[in-house]
Amino acid sequence: MAGLLSNLFKRKSASRLDVSRIVEKETDEPKPMVRAGRSNAFMEVTVVTEHGYKRQGVAVDVSDTGARLRFHTSESMPPRIRLKIPKIKLDCDADIVWHRGVDVGVRFT
Repeated sequence: MAGLLSNLFKRKSASRLDVSRIVEKETDEPKPMVRAGRSNAFMEVTVVTEHGYKRQGVAVDVSDTGARLRFHTSESMPPRIRLKIPKIKLDCDADIVWHRGVDVGVRFT
């Protein structure tokens, strides 16, 4: 085994890759979404469901298009909520994009 490893490291440097010849192929695959810049927040948040149920939590980070919220428990959330963040005077509808444990990602609508 030691002889094999030493032989691998004694190899001469591999030929360099000519990157000027690499052309990005056009495909029908969608390009990855670019996420809006997020700012660390840690602000109090209230979520209200369409039935009037309220949950208190914190906005961990906020961007122009959405936020990551954190709650004390991992209760399920409806697909659409009313989001209130008094510190930045935000009161809007939001869609739940993802939900992992006590963290929830929302997109402002």
